[in-house]
Amino acid sequence: MVIKLADNPELGRELRTLLQTEKYIRLKNDASAPDNLKTILNTRAIENRERNNRLIALLETKLLESDYYVFGQTQQVKASSAKNAVISGINYLVENIYSKLGYLKVLQDEPLREISAILKSNDIGQYSLKVEGGDANELAVKEVKQFIDLSTTNNQKVLLHELVERFARRPYGWGEWEIVLLVTRLFMAGDLNLMTDGSALTPKDAVV
Repeated sequence: MVIKLADNPELGRELRTLLQTEKYIRLKNDASAPDNLKTILNTRAIENRERNNRLIALLETKLLESDYYVFGQTQQVKASSAKNAVISGINYLVENIYSKLGYLKVLQDEPLREISAILKSNDIGQYSLKVEGGDANELAVKEVKQFIDLSTTNNQKVLLHELVERFARRPYGWGEWEIVLLVTRLFMAGDLNLMTDGSALTPKDAVV
C-alpha cells in the first residue's frame, strides 16, 4: 500500500526542526551544563513537545486527504480518522491478496485445545453431520477436502506440513493450527485417514 501525501512545506519544515532540536538537546544535555543552558534546553524540549503534537494533528488531517494506492489500484478511502483510513486500506489489501481468507468465518481462541477435544470425542457421527450439513467454516472444510481428494485420486501422498504450507499462502492465508483443525474435523468425519510410518492413526494416537 502506498499513501501519497499532498505537498505541504509546513510539514517538512516542522519535521526537520523537530529532529534537529531533538539532536541538539541530546548532544548538549549534560549534568555539568550551566544553569542557563539547562533552562534553554528545557524550553526547547517543551517547544518540541508542542511541535510534535502539531505534527501529529497535521498528519492526521493530511492522511484523510491523501491518495491511497492499494494492490496497484487507486483506492477511495472514506473514514472519520487517519487510523481508520489506513486500516481501511490495509483491509482492502489483505482481502485482495488473500481472497479466500473469509472462508474461515469462525476462528478458535485455542485451536490446539479444540483439536485435542475433537480427537478425544466418542461421538464421531457429529463431525460427519457438521461437515456435510455445513458448519461455520464449511467453505474452508470443503476446500481442504477437495484438494486432498484430488491428490489421492492422482495417487499423490498428502503430507500434513505441505498441506499447512499450501493453505497458509495466498489466496488463503489461514493460520497453521486452524488448518490442522480443519484436517482433524475431516479425519473425525471419516473423510480421510491419518498415517504415520505406514500405519493408520487412531484418534487417540493423533492427540496433540
